[in-house]
Amino acid sequence: MKPVVRVIEELILENTSPTQIRKITLSGRDLHICQRNAEIRQRQIGQSTMSSFAYHLQGVIGEAAVLRAFGAPLRFLHKDEDFGVDLVIGTIAVDVKCTSGPMPKCNLLLDADKEVRADVLMLARTDEPFGLREENDSLEVDLLGWIERETFMRDAKTFKTRQGLKRRLMNTELRPIEEFATQLEQLIDIDG
Repeated sequence: MKPVVRVIEELILENTSPTQIRKITLSGRDLHICQRNAEIRQRQIGQSTMSSFAYHLQGVIGEAAVLRAFGAPLRFLHKDEDFGVDLVIGTIAVDVKCTSGPMPKCNLLLDADKEVRADVLMLARTDEPFGLREENDSLEVDLLGWIERETFMRDAKTFKTRQGLKRRLMNTELRPIEEFATQLEQLIDIDG
């Protein structure tokens, strides 16, 4: 049996190139799966507004883009609250944040009062707003980068918003997503 690292590296090498990793196109079918998952999460948490649906859809789209970037099927780790971990790659817990809008404003943003549980944080972005989509639509998602938890905690700036204190790391401070693919062996604890 191959170690987990080797299997993931082979998946990446077989299914992706560096430019494919950075820009992902989610198909209409992918988006339909994302919408269903967002609806489930919204119901499980007991929220019913369109804005809460868009919030959940935004997160699911980011997770789907990361899964597709690494050649994985759209099987989500959780159906309700994620408690700070969206994906597990080998032994690495990953939290994916997704945003939309112009690049200068697309930065990694987390609540300052919540514990960061994931080992790695990733940031995804799309030009289009989140909401219900047609079955035949597709959506391009940019994977802007990633950062290890310790580096985020050390370098992120805390600031006040209407929603409370936030930690922000500028997208220019993130490591390239391609680097995550090439450094999996160093990131994953092979011995468990």
